[in-house]
Amino acid sequence: MINSKIEVLWNLDNLISTSCKSKEAYLEFSEFHIALIKMGFCACDIVLDYERNRIQMNLTLDQSDEITKGKIESLMPMNMGFKNLATFLRSCIIDDETKMLYYATLIVKYSNAFKSPLQSLQLKY
Repeated sequence: MINSKIEVLWNLDNLISTSCKSKEAYLEFSEFHIALIKMGFCACDIVLDYERNRIQMNLTLDQSDEITKGKIESLMPMNMGFKNLATFLRSCIIDDETKMLYYATLIVKYSNAFKSPLQSLQLKY
């Protein structure tokens, strides 16, 4: 069971490692990668180019309630590169109590879906 912030962060780190082991893993876990980037950057329209180590996304500049209603008006296009995907994804993690439920949900969803080493996790956060 995942029931503490430390467990969530530890399991998230392990899932990132699992998701970045090979090019095949990249493709299996691309939605997971996008979810981490989306949370870390408050971004939308994320496109990962694993071959060129590039990410294209739109950053939301106005983080008001309008974003949650789907009326995003202030976007800034961003095109950036990364040397190591796992390191980059770890930098997207926001170490905040309010984000732990979101991360715990990702861990359960993707570890169960792809039979990663964390395969029998249950959410209790």
